[in-house]
Amino acid sequence: MGTSPRTHALTLSTLFFVLIVAILISISQARTLKSFNNSISIIFVFGDSTVDPGNNNYIGTPFKSNFPPYGRDFVNHTPTGRFSNGRLVTDFIASYLGVKDYVPPYLDPTLSIEELMTGVSFASAGSGVSTTMGTSPRTHALTLSTLFFVLIVAILISISQARTLKSFNNSISIIFVFGDSTVDPGNNNYIGTPFKSNFPPYGRDFVNHTPTGRFSNGRLVTDFIASYLGVKDYVPPYLDPTLSIEELMTGVSFASAGSGFDPLTPMISGVIPMSKQLEYFREYKCKLELAIGKRRTTMLINKAAFIVSAGTNDFVVNYFGTPIRRQSYTVSGYQQFLMQLVRQFIQGLLNEGAQKIAMVGLPPMGCLPEVITLSPDAIFHQRQCVQSLLSIARDYNQILRKNLKAMHSGSSTRFFYADIYQPLSNMIQGHSSGFEEVSTGCCGSGYIETSFMCNSESAVCKDASKYVFWDSIHPTEAAYYILFEALRPTIDIVFKE
Repeated sequence: MGTSPRTHALTLSTLFFVLIVAILISISQARTLKSFNNSISIIFVFGDSTVDPGNNNYIGTPFKSNFPPYGRDFVNHTPTGRFSNGRLVTDFIASYLGVKDYVPPYLDPTLSIEELMTGVSFASAGSGVSTTMGTSPRTHALTLSTLFFVLIVAILISISQARTLKSFNNSISIIFVFGDSTVDPGNNNYIGTPFKSNFPPYGRDFVNHTPTGRFSNGRLVTDFIASYLGVKDYVPPYLDPTLSIEELMTGVSFASAGSGFDPLTPMISGVIPMSKQLEYFREYKCKLELAIGKRRTTMLINKAAFIVSAGTNDFVVNYFGTPIRRQSYTVSGYQQFLMQLVRQFIQGLLNEGAQKIAMVGLPPMGCLPEVITLSPDAIFHQRQCVQSLLSIARDYNQILRKNLKAMHSGSSTRFFYADIYQPLSNMIQGHSSGFEEVSTGCCGSGYIETSFMCNSESAVCKDASKYVFWDSIHPTEAAYYILFEALRPTIDIVFKE
């Protein structure tokens, strides 16, 4: 607009000063997050040869360095276009932040989407902001626009960091879930088993009334936990082929309805064994390493929350549903057998880098509507809980707690026992929450219907929030939320740093 060179210089100086202040604020915030806790996930670079990793390779200028001896000490002795014998300071910064090992040039036509998602350099050797270098007004305008863009990016990063702190200082940025139908958001949709729930009336109260494969009318307790931790609103199933890298980077569930720690349990239902779930996790890690690098993947895993919920099917479906294990084990013997398998599974998680593990105990199994219905004494006890199974669940939970305490001793890993027995028992016994129906499910008769037996032809209660159980096995969203509320103090202690 007819401004003088001096005015341009002042404007540039002012913008540059504000830019530096914004970046310093951003860095200051990052430092308060210990080792950055993944608060920085992308990096942008602008400037001259000090930060140009090779953009000049792709423009018509003699000022290039994509030939020896440049790059002599770079990876594979490659002259990349960096004006140095090796890495630039921005490469070291990106590596320290855990973003990537090297910042690539934006003009490189071979860059993948994954590379673009973690940042690039727009810098060009020989560029500058001085108004005395014979640059044209158009060049000045471009320089001002570029600086202004950088300023906005720096401020947005600063704001983003502040927002992501939430109530957990971003200490948990990813969540992994293993187990059975209580935490399966739909993995069984993708395997050949009849034990699915990706059809109405399941999901009636989920977003858009969508039957996702969750065995409930809405969200699971793990969805509430993930949302509370600020990670994501819903934990998706790992086997969903449409998952993006962004979804994978914030966690998934490997759980499969009908599974259990005993290898025989998933065989009965034709679902995913716990050992296979762990194998899928290893596969997941490989996918993530290809997308964001091994170092950053390791950082994410170390900051992850691991939640494991299984064991009910081992007793209800396997031990008491078939005679095979009862021929070899007493109840107490089977509990010890399961505990050995639990320890093996936990060790598998530790071997893969898990640092924070929540093990969910058994629910009051004797109060599940289907268990009450199938009890030999059902006709006599007017749908009262089966006391023998309640006792077994309490004993198992006590053994689990002792084992977790023993594993925690001398270990840097943080374990915690998630008690769902008492909160569910309180709901069922009418001690809290005001549920009107506690011994039958909302779907069908509520006595026996679950999975394919609870379908679009089934009668369904009008208000599921008045029921503890959605079908004859699984809680309603309302009950799951109360379970989450009961677990929240423990979550605060273990997952909050």
